[in-house]
Amino acid sequence: MSAPFSRAHVFAFFFAIVLACCLYLLYRIFEPFINIAFCAALLAVVFHPLYAAILRLFRERRTLASVAMTLLVVVIVVLPGVYCVGTLVNEMTDAYNYVKESVQTGKAQSWVDKLNSPSVKAWLEKAQALAQEHDTDLRSALLKTLQGMSRVIVAETTSVARNVLVFLLNFLIMLFILFFFFRDGAAMFQKAKDLLPMEAKHKDAVLLRLSETVSAVVRGVLATAVIQGLLAGLGFWMFGVGLPVFLGMLTALLALFPLGGAAAVWVPCCIYLYATGHAIRGTLLLIWGIAVVSSIDNFLKPLLIGGKTALPTLFVFLSILGGIKAYGFLGIFLGPVLLAVFAALVKIYREEYMAEGPVSGGAP
Repeated sequence: MSAPFSRAHVFAFFFAIVLACCLYLLYRIFEPFINIAFCAALLAVVFHPLYAAILRLFRERRTLASVAMTLLVVVIVVLPGVYCVGTLVNEMTDAYNYVKESVQTGKAQSWVDKLNSPSVKAWLEKAQALAQEHDTDLRSALLKTLQGMSRVIVAETTSVARNVLVFLLNFLIMLFILFFFFRDGAAMFQKAKDLLPMEAKHKDAVLLRLSETVSAVVRGVLATAVIQGLLAGLGFWMFGVGLPVFLGMLTALLALFPLGGAAAVWVPCCIYLYATGHAIRGTLLLIWGIAVVSSIDNFLKPLLIGGKTALPTLFVFLSILGGIKAYGFLGIFLGPVLLAVFAALVKIYREEYMAEGPVSGGAP
């Protein structure tokens, strides 16, 4: 007959239930800020060497050094974004004025005349014939598509102000968290390390691998985006698209995001070249964008990350794709990080358990 539960067992069971409830409630409280805190943690890891230098400059005064480092991050992150947005707004204003002037002076008629060219007519006739085979009215389908696009544009335009305010609020919260990560990050890191039920050498190995992987992923993502921006800018210059420097910078910025990415810039440029009668240059830019600009992301990013972390490039590639599918944008970082932690745990298992040899079975 088993012994009844002792007072210690009851207390342990009660403590486990209360702890689980507290963790769940805390998760619900902090859930809206998890992504923001994760971004702040990434920035803290990437800029930690620079913060260490600034801390020495301020003679170990952590609060002042953290304020200075946070302001420096604002300058590094915000100024390029402000430049790109400002330039984009100016270009959109110039484009609107150009179209308005062309309509008033009759220059826009030449755009309509291009639609009467034999090549365009032949393409439209083929499209109409294909549509008729499927019992589809091409004109009605185009009108419905344009109406749908108009509704989307109007809806998105009305929500721009709200989205900007939400972004600014999240950015301020991230800076607030980043300040405390700089100032108290070492202490928080040590407390988290003390909670791990592992030997000291294993803790150091796992956390070192984690830190190295985060730094490698961030630098690999940024380096890939910069290279994509340079290659895109080169393509814009070679094939006669205006503002190659600005468009290259915009490509590098959008290349950081998995949805759309660099294609969100060079695809509209291809359409622009086709619409202005430069079909050959548009085709060449299309080939350049597919074969060079966008495809380089598929092997350069895993190669850079795998080379720095000593992880197999194939698994890094799959962890990035799977991470994006599972966690969205943050999956670019979470996928390789989880892979690195798993590799460190496997190494510990091999050193501690497999070194002892297989366990032999007893005699029947």
